[in-house]
Amino acid sequence: MRKFTASEAFLARAEKVIPLGSQTFSKSRTQYPFGVSPYFITRGQGSRVWDLDGNEYIDFVSSLASVTLGYQDADATSVSIGWGSEKMTPDSSSCRRTAAVTSASW
Repeated sequence: MRKFTASEAFLARAEKVIPLGSQTFSKSRTQYPFGVSPYFITRGQGSRVWDLDGNEYIDFVSSLASVTLGYQDADATSVSIGWGSEKMTPDSSSCRRTAAVTSASW
């Protein structure tokens, strides 16, 4: 049985500063089944991702098709170093930055 204690607590906090807890509707809590899908991922490797509670998933939606080679692909990473990157799934640091900008209670 998976636990979602940290993820659900973080989602409640995120929803105070980000509508639906995500930067896009297609990645919000309304699009993924409650209790079986990650709200926030902390890391990814290949086709697998992990959430705030340490639950492991296979990312069948490939971060909405933006991750065609998998997470942390060595060849893609070596080419893109220096280009900068933007996370496609909300994470704890983006929520904290948003809270800081909006002066929300975090």
